[in-house]
Amino acid sequence: VTTDGNMFEFLDPIAASVGFTGQEFRFVSCLLLAYPAALIHRSLPPNPTLKHLFSFVLGFAEAFLCFEWDAFHPLASTLITYLIMILFRRQCGWLAFAFNLIHLTWGNYDRLVNDYLGYSLNWTVPQMIMCCKLSALAWNYYDGALTEEQIDKQTRGRDDVRKSHRLVELPSLVSVLGYSFFFAGWLTGPWDDYAQYQRFTDRTIFKETGGVIPGCGRFLLSRVAYIIPAFIGNSLAPSFPVTMMIEDSFLLNPLWKRMLLYLLAVELFYCKYYVVWWLGEGACALSGYSYNGKDEQGNHRWDRIRMVDLWKFKFGTSANRDMVPAWNIPSHLWLKRYVHMRLGSIKIAGFAARLVTFFVSAIWHGLYPGYYVFFFFSAVFVEIGQRFGSVFLPFALEADGKTPKHPQKAIFDMFARILLLLTVDYLALPFQLMAFDYGIKGLASVNYVGHIGITIALAVFLVGRVICPRRPRSAAPATKKDE
Repeated sequence: VTTDGNMFEFLDPIAASVGFTGQEFRFVSCLLLAYPAALIHRSLPPNPTLKHLFSFVLGFAEAFLCFEWDAFHPLASTLITYLIMILFRRQCGWLAFAFNLIHLTWGNYDRLVNDYLGYSLNWTVPQMIMCCKLSALAWNYYDGALTEEQIDKQTRGRDDVRKSHRLVELPSLVSVLGYSFFFAGWLTGPWDDYAQYQRFTDRTIFKETGGVIPGCGRFLLSRVAYIIPAFIGNSLAPSFPVTMMIEDSFLLNPLWKRMLLYLLAVELFYCKYYVVWWLGEGACALSGYSYNGKDEQGNHRWDRIRMVDLWKFKFGTSANRDMVPAWNIPSHLWLKRYVHMRLGSIKIAGFAARLVTFFVSAIWHGLYPGYYVFFFFSAVFVEIGQRFGSVFLPFALEADGKTPKHPQKAIFDMFARILLLLTVDYLALPFQLMAFDYGIKGLASVNYVGHIGITIALAVFLVGRVICPRRPRSAAPATKKDE
């Protein structure tokens, strides 16, 4: 595993002066360099090939600066995926998905063996995004060989994205390289399907502005306003590390204090994601990549691709509709469109499909056991939450199943927000500690209070199902479930 190599050691004194390791400094520098690069990209002549080459050369240069010779891993995965698309169009979706996930898993295994519980950066960080982009690209090309009627038959007419993002013809190699290494999002995200990247490159997404990329100053200021408190939170994180929960001295605190410190440490741990994700969102907006038309007031929108919807993630009332889709949004959409919904074609559906999807998400993140503890209990939690809501939400709605009752609906939403926030923070600790024994010890440090709560919720659901049996399907309120 490459950590701090010797090739760029002349930058190490500068990195040390600002509190970074050499590689961390190079990584953050690449995130910041995406901003002037975005200004250059938007001012290039209207030549898609030139823009693809610019994106590839700059993106690969960033990769080499950060990971040195390991930069050839994402390049090799791009070229091999393209070859799979050429040779096996009818099977390229599953083949490219399997290849890229295995390639990433190989890197994660190497990291597990040679850098156990290490937090150093290596090539698997951007390879996670590359795995998503390249497997999605192959699926889009596979869909291009199908008619719209065939896609509707496979999806029961519930997935228009497959039709709008499908690729009838094989994209050029230079365009695929530009897409894979697009400088404004390939290190940390956000990213989108190839079809949207192509529309951005040829500027067809700017039809209502006459092909001109509008200014995004207000959006950039909002990212700065978000990044500053997130940066402060990340600076405080070392003072409240998640590892303090596995120290014997932590148990000397009363339970209420342990729970507060537990939640504080988990929340501060998130801040490093917020900082790099919002930096990526700003660079994508400055390049024009995230442009999303105008709102009802005529203001330009820059939310076509985002990494996190903080309000829904922290204050959503549904795990399945709000919280889960609001975190690492592009990867969630990848799991939904290219894992969960594709499982239907091999007769895997319902809770089984959800469990497989969570398992794929765990493998995608890495091989540390803590990831699997988190995603297993998350799948169970989401399932219980759905069933819990199906029993008690009708008491907060009128007979039509849509109109909220007052104050019942407000009370229901308040409890749902509090329970979701506490449960997700509780379950996140094994993911953050990574090791199985550390994760279990961390959960034990607060007496497994979350598992006790989930067990009580399950018991209440079962009792509620007996007392209030499910209404006949014709009388049940119409609700739209997430795929």
